[in-house]
Order: sequence, then C-alpha cells, then structure tokens
Amino acid sequence: MTAAEIRDTLAPAGLDLPEETCERLAAYCELLLAGNRAMNLIGPATESDMATRHILDSLAPLRAGLREPHSLIDVGSGAGLPGIPLAIALPDTEVVLLDSLGKRCTFLRRTAEALSLSNVTVVEARAEEAAHTPLRESFDAVTARAVTKMSALAELCLPFLRTGGVFYAYKTARAEEETAAAERAVRILGGEPMPPFDYELGGAAMRLILLRKKSPTPVKYPRSWGSIKKSEL
Repeated sequence: MTAAEIRDTLAPAGLDLPEETCERLAAYCELLLAGNRAMNLIGPATESDMATRHILDSLAPLRAGLREPHSLIDVGSGAGLPGIPLAIALPDTEVVLLDSLGKRCTFLRRTAEALSLSNVTVVEARAEEAAHTPLRESFDAVTARAVTKMSALAELCLPFLRTGGVFYAYKTARAEEETAAAERAVRILGGEPMPPFDYELGGAAMRLILLRKKSPTPVKYPRSWGSIKKSEL
C-alpha cells in the first residue's frame, strides 16, 4: 500500500489530504496487514482493498461534515478503525481508542507509537463500564464501526458525548428498520437524529447515522451489557 494509492482512492470522494497524511495512512495499512497475520483484526477478504474498505470508509465523517473536533472517542476500536485514520487526518483532535481486549489494545498502542500519533490514547475497558468514569460526557464526537445494533449502540455510545456533540455510527443502507427501532432509546438517552450520510463503498450502499446529543444522559445509563441484551430501551 502506497501513499499514491491512498490519495487516488480518497480524491474522487472529495478528500484531498496532505501528502504526509496519505503517507501515514499507507503506513498504518502496512502495520495493520502485519498485525493481521498475528491476530484476527480484519477479514482476509478486505486485505486486497484496504484503501477503500477501511481507509475511505473510516473517513466518512469528514465527508459528512466533521470538522476537527477537540476530542473524539472510538468505541470498540478493534484494529483502530475508524479511530486511527481519523486521528491521522485530524492531528489536532485528541482521540481515545476504547477496546475491551488486551491484545487489541497492545496492537493499538504499538501502532500509535510507530506512527508518532501523539494525539492518541488507548483505553482498555468495556464501553458500559468506561461510560461511568470521568470519560463520561467529555467528548465532542463518538464513532463506532461494526459493533452492534443501533438501540444497544446508542446506549453504549451516547453517554460519552457532551451536550452538542455528535455520534457517528457506521451502518449499511439496509439499517433503516434498525434505526427506526432505536428512536425511543435515542430520546431516552438525550439524543436526537440528524440527517444520515449515505455513500457508496466498493459498490455497496452504506449509511453513516448521525445523532446529536441534545441533553445529558440519565445517570443510570448505560446499564450492564447483560441488561442491554436482555431488554432494549
């Protein structure tokens, strides 16, 4: 993966990033490929088209209007998607990568260090627990990619947003029914829907669901993961 390949993938989508940024994104892809040989970070079918399937997809919030927030948390960061590409593209944004698995967090820390990403902090914790720590309601933006269905995702992620912040949930365009079913939960948690951002990714119709934090989340949320799975809001 080269910086030129990254640039040629991003440019048609309106993302004109500096050469140094493209070089870092390409370096991240190489680290991700190497890490994937040691642990299951990404699906093998996506390795041959990482620029589109992972980098372009991760940067969808930039296309949807995200402009250099002061702080961002990537919930269930996994391989660092979308958190690391966003941290590379937004160097003045303090980015927290939140994941519950120690091995993945080790990979994330090593990757951030290798890429000299001084704006990245890795936190090893479950989202439903971390949301009841000082991380609660302290971020301008929250992202979550390929985590769980919207009702549960809203309960896990909206508590991290300060009032006025925006949650960016990565879904496919087929998620309309799932999103509609989560409307009550979003209201209870202090959120309100914004117009979604629809885009194409390798021939597939994708949707970035946007929720704005309208008011503080009631202190009892999020509940334990067992309670969330047992009874949706």
